[in-house]
Amino acid sequence: MVALAIQIPVFSCSHVMYEFGDGLYAFVGLSTAGAYKISLFAVLRIGCEMHFYILSDSLWGVGVNVVPVLLLVAMRLAKRPPWVKYIVAQIRDTTA
Repeated sequence: MVALAIQIPVFSCSHVMYEFGDGLYAFVGLSTAGAYKISLFAVLRIGCEMHFYILSDSLWGVGVNVVPVLLLVAMRLAKRPPWVKYIVAQIRDTTA
């Protein structure tokens, strides 16, 4: 879950830029396009890519990688098999 969570944010400013995606990733967000202009951006990529810059000349922007968000939601909504529920209940009983 942590591996998916670190892929969610995309942000950039004049000092720091962070973007990370592994596998299929689709970024959606807002960015500055110059003085007093805001633009919507969307990027769809396959592969692995990471950008982390300090003291860069990046534009201001913020976005979300929707693929890990959808995967985390699907994992949360997925029903557990009965044997997994039994094991979790046994672990909770022994720790209580």
